[in-house]
Amino acid sequence: MIAVVMFSGGLFIGMAISDSDSSEPPAASEESSSSPAESETTASPKPALPPAEPNPMEAAIDSCASDSDRITLADDGNTIVAEGIGIDGETDESIEQLVCVLVYLGAPDSLFAHLDSTRAIDGRQEDEFGEYTAAWTFHPDDGVNMTITTN
Repeated sequence: MIAVVMFSGGLFIGMAISDSDSSEPPAASEESSSSPAESETTASPKPALPPAEPNPMEAAIDSCASDSDRITLADDGNTIVAEGIGIDGETDESIEQLVCVLVYLGAPDSLFAHLDSTRAIDGRQEDEFGEYTAAWTFHPDDGVNMTITTN
């Protein structure tokens, strides 16, 4: 018998493959000199659990804005806070980093269109996507201030 253990998408998948055509379990050998206590100590170890999935928000920050002082992780990894993005219409690295974070988290094109069309007079805006909510304000003097939270 060959045992196969696979990890797929964080799930444990196990199967056994047998050489024999018989559906009966193999018979125990009477000539075996091992006692039950010995066979317990020689049993195969249980497979290790797959590593925990990384926090997507933490992974987004690590991938897109690890060196940013304007985009930070908060609330034990359940919130991303972006402050002063694109102040005074400047195009800077923080805009690219925020876009990268949003793309990493799976934000749809509709969120980008909503964000792009936000005016100072519109006040606080909010969109939900997947398991996240993005809320933001915009003012030419302050740039975009956005909070992304886990629902």
